[in-house]
Formats: sequence, C-alpha cells, structure tokens
Amino acid sequence: MFADMANEPSLDISQPLLWGYFFTDASKSKLQQVTPLLEEQGYRIVDIYLADKEALSESDLWWLHIEKIELHTSDTLHKLNQKFYQFADDHQIESYDGMDVGPVHTPESIATSSSHSIGDRFSYMLKSFLQKFTN
Repeated sequence: MFADMANEPSLDISQPLLWGYFFTDASKSKLQQVTPLLEEQGYRIVDIYLADKEALSESDLWWLHIEKIELHTSDTLHKLNQKFYQFADDHQIESYDGMDVGPVHTPESIATSSSHSIGDRFSYMLKSFLQKFTN
C-alpha cells in the first residue's frame, strides 16, 4: 500500500495526509453514541449515512466516516487499525471497515487547483492492506 502511495504524485508519504476511517452497523444510534469518543481522540466526524441498497428488502447498513490528518508508516497504520477493530468490538459495532487516504487540501490549494475530484482521493480498504501487510 505505501509503495503504491509513494508512486502517486498527490500523496507525499513523508508528510501528514488526510486519513478517513469507516465503521458500519445496522443501528445508526450505535454509531452516533461513539462519535464523542472519537472526537475526544481528535477525529472529525464527516458523516453518518445509510448505504445504498440493491434491493428494498435488504437490511439497513449505516456508515460512520471519520477523518484526521496524520502521518503514518505501515506499522503505525497497522497498530491503529488493530485499535479500531478493538474499538468496534468494545462498543458492539458490527465492523471497522477500513480506511482511505488523500492529500491534505488547504483553502489555498483548493483555490489554485484546477482539479479536485474523487480521483484525488485514493481508497485503500483495510482487508487488502492487511493482506499485503501480512504477506
């Protein structure tokens, strides 16, 4: 993962990046209850939203998206992911689903850039990261 990131011109892995983390649960209220605990740890709550359904008969699945500007190595990210797995378990949240990462955009960089699209933000899901990390 970090080798791939090093090849992306918009991601300088020697500098802090904007890391997003995701939790899922069938209960929106469970996710709402843990947001103060995450905010106390310096995370910004981006949103709690209902996942799209392929069929109306599917159960609801809520996503909690948090983010924080951080500098990580593969080791520090692995430790944080383990912490988030434990956090989900401790609070009976169905899952910690992984992370994404993107460049830190200041108001100045947004104003001067001609392209800030979803392509600027590269999603890396925890399962693939852990697979690469442990292999």
